[in-house]
Amino acid sequence: MAGAIPVALGVIGVCITLFAPCVSHAGPFDVVDQLDVKLVRGQSTAKEVRRLLGKPDGKGDARFPPAWVLQEIWLYEEEVAHANMWNPEIRDGKIEADAEVRSLYVFFTDGRFDGYYWYGMRVQGEDLP
Repeated sequence: MAGAIPVALGVIGVCITLFAPCVSHAGPFDVVDQLDVKLVRGQSTAKEVRRLLGKPDGKGDARFPPAWVLQEIWLYEEEVAHANMWNPEIRDGKIEADAEVRSLYVFFTDGRFDGYYWYGMRVQGEDLP
């Protein structure tokens, strides 16, 4: 009976190790409205941003006027098709679709959080141009 407790603890530890990555956490678009509160411009590190938003979908660099300072950019993207509408149809001059696309760009200067830009778009039965 004394050996059963360590075995049970070992099984629990293995389960936690295997299934912990499967536990869902808030995605970047669940916390985008809290970025100004949870991150401090010029102080928050890339590690803190990754902890909050998760792994970025892409990375790059940019220089914007007027300062032309080199900034690292992390990109987060999300595409959601509602009501299984991946293949939109055209009916009566309208696109019969229901989909959403969201993008979040996070900027870093010298390895510190320096701001963000995000936008979203929803296509829902739009008129054709």
